[in-house]
Parts: sequence; structure tokens; C-alpha cells
Amino acid sequence: MNDSLYLLLPFAAAFVFGLGNVLQKRAFQEGAGVLPTFVLNNLVLGAAFLPMLALSHTAIPWTRLWQPLTAGSAFFLGSIVGLIALQRGDVSLVTPLLGTKVILVAAISALVFQRPLGAGLIAAAGLTTAGVFLMGATEWHPDRRLGESTLLAVLCSLSFAVCDTLIQQWAAPFGVRTFIPLLFGTLAVLATGLLAWQGRPAFRVPRAARKWMAAAALATVTQAVLITLAIALWRDATGVNVVYALRGLWGLGIVWVVGHWFGNTERHHAGGRAMATRLAGALLILTAVLIAIFSPAPEAR
Repeated sequence: MNDSLYLLLPFAAAFVFGLGNVLQKRAFQEGAGVLPTFVLNNLVLGAAFLPMLALSHTAIPWTRLWQPLTAGSAFFLGSIVGLIALQRGDVSLVTPLLGTKVILVAAISALVFQRPLGAGLIAAAGLTTAGVFLMGATEWHPDRRLGESTLLAVLCSLSFAVCDTLIQQWAAPFGVRTFIPLLFGTLAVLATGLLAWQGRPAFRVPRAARKWMAAAALATVTQAVLITLAIALWRDATGVNVVYALRGLWGLGIVWVVGHWFGNTERHHAGGRAMATRLAGALLILTAVLIAIFSPAPEAR
């Protein structure tokens, strides 16, 4: 068997991520709110990763329990900001912008954890900035503030980057098979608290939106499990992230080619020029991701 076949897992995850955003957008169009969607997604994620605790042979270091809780809180914030961005903006804009996470992880690691930032990463940051501005320039509608969805998508990416950086720093010493389910368990607990605080009326969902919400939640947990399995079993985070970076192009491609199957009209209301510009921006971001991942790490001083 080909040793690289495991990369089919992140390849599938990238496709499922893009498809999930299209499904989620349809749920919003049918009247689903951000809060019920957010709670459902996080409860499903928490339940999916809880069994990992049974596979862990490491005792929970209770004095460092704040570490997965902090990482989970960053993921929690990124999730809700990302859903707001998707609700207000286009899948073909928001999904590729989430690719900025890889560069943001490198920047946070350099600023907070004193990791050297090499010339390759600086070049990647420049390409990412150009890609973000290029895509943001397509976000003009009479009923929407210029750049709102772009800003929200980048803030979402920043929150996920903080989460990834904390996982990178803390998961191994804590115990990966313990850290990950506690992180996602944090999401489930916070989502349950949000449900209790807001009350059931705030989480009512129109019947027409329910099947789309359920399908989107299934896509969310499927891509998360695929990525986690690929990294945990084959320990090739670099290769996995390279392939997973295709999710932005998948999201844009699904909208462009078969978006009408899901009632998505972005291709028509944005126009061919805007879609082409978004493709160019997505390719710039993907190039930046590849440079960031494959650039040799500079030696620490």
C-alpha cells in the first residue's frame, strides 16, 4: 500500500469542510440562527471526541487543567465568530480566508513563545495580506458594510490560530489523548451553559432549516475526526496541513460549480469578476500556506 494514502484523509476533510460551509449557509438562509447552530455543532464535537479519554493511559494533570480549558475557550470564540461571518458573508469569501490560520500560528508562536520567524514566513505573511485585501475588495453589497465578513473571517482564523498554538505548546506535555477530548469537552460544557443562559426560545429553529443544520453539524464533526485521526495515527502534521489547506479552494469550487444545488446564489450575485478575484486571493493564501509550512525553521539565537 502506498505510504502516502493517509493523505486522502485530510483531502476528504478539506472537501467536507467546504461542503459543510455550503450546507451551513443554506441552513442560515432557511432561518437558522447562529446560537442554535453553534450549540449543536459544539455538543456534537464534544460527544465525538469524548471516547478518546478511554484510550488515554495518561492521568489528568489537574494542576494544568486550565490549559485545555484555555485552548477550548479560544476554539469556542473562533467557532461563534466564524458562524457570524458565514451568516453575513459568502462561503466563497469566508472559507478561503480561514487559510490564514497557518501564518497566524507562526506569527503568534514568534511573538508569544519567542520562536524565530524566518524569511519564508515573512514572505508568507506578505502574500497572505495581499490575498486578504484582494478578497476583501470583492465584498461590496448595498446592504452590507464593506469588509465586515472579511474582518470576521480573519478574527475567526486568529482565534483558531491561538487555539492551535496552545495545542502545539501544551498538548504533548499534558498528554495528547487527554488534552484533545478535554478541549472539545470544554466546547460542549460552554455550549450547554449558553443554552441554559439564553433559554430554549432562543434556540428554536424553523423546520425547513433543521435538516441543513444537522447535515452541516455532521460535516463539522466528520472533518474534525478525519484531521485528528490523520495527525494522531501518522504524525505528519506538515503533510496533513498542506492537503487540508485546499479547503478554501474546495469551498470556492463547490459554490462556483454546484452551489445552485444547495440554493446558493453567490456565483450570480457576486459576478464572474468577483469570483475570479476571490480565486486569485485564495491561491495567494494557499501559496503563503505552502511557503509557511515548507520554509526551513531558522535557528534560535
